[in-house]
Amino acid sequence: MKNGILTSNSAGNSGPSLSTITNFSPWSLSVAASTIDRKFVTRVKLGNGEIYEGTSINTFDLKGKMYPFIAGAAAPNTSQGYTSDDSRFCGPGTLDETLVKGKIVFCDYTTYIEGPVEAGAVGVVVQSGRYKDYAFTYGLPLSNLNLNDGRNVLNYVNLTENPTATIFKTTVEDDQFAPFVVTFSSRGPNPATPDILKPDLTAPGVDILAAWSEAVPLTETEDDTRVVSYNIISGT
Repeated sequence: MKNGILTSNSAGNSGPSLSTITNFSPWSLSVAASTIDRKFVTRVKLGNGEIYEGTSINTFDLKGKMYPFIAGAAAPNTSQGYTSDDSRFCGPGTLDETLVKGKIVFCDYTTYIEGPVEAGAVGVVVQSGRYKDYAFTYGLPLSNLNLNDGRNVLNYVNLTENPTATIFKTTVEDDQFAPFVVTFSSRGPNPATPDILKPDLTAPGVDILAAWSEAVPLTETEDDTRVVSYNIISGT
């Protein structure tokens, strides 16, 4: 600042709780992340014809084929001592490969995509209370549903004799609510000096097309060998 140079800092990625901002010095510009006017929608179609909209970036094409659909809770890897209380979250090693392989699996909130992958799942439908205002890329077809839709889908799986489903490729659609501050962006008020308002402003930081090193895996899934020059990423 003394030399006429402006320092711009990220507000942080610890939102949406209050006073989570990490860079709040009065002599720097603190920038929050906001959405842009597009969103990524990944639809799931059930065997009864119902379609639900979820969030993810899915480039895998199942070509509309209907696959057997099973709940993770119904496929615990009992040989390793796991129960349905474990397998419902689809963690690594918790799923019985003989029950899951070749099927789409329904999981409660999970960050363990390796579980369905190592069990040979064709795809994953996830229900969670996680905010759906930004998308992730995964190592197999996946759609994140809200809790209400997830409950309906789980009821279909549990109450249908031979449930089936498919996951469509992601489509890009207009976001009529943009721009707004994304949930992960750290918030004020300034924890040190509340009278100095922070963050100062927002800038696009959600689902941004960015250059990506071909030496870096597209996802953290071990078997995902896709190589790309660009990726869709988010951050403050």
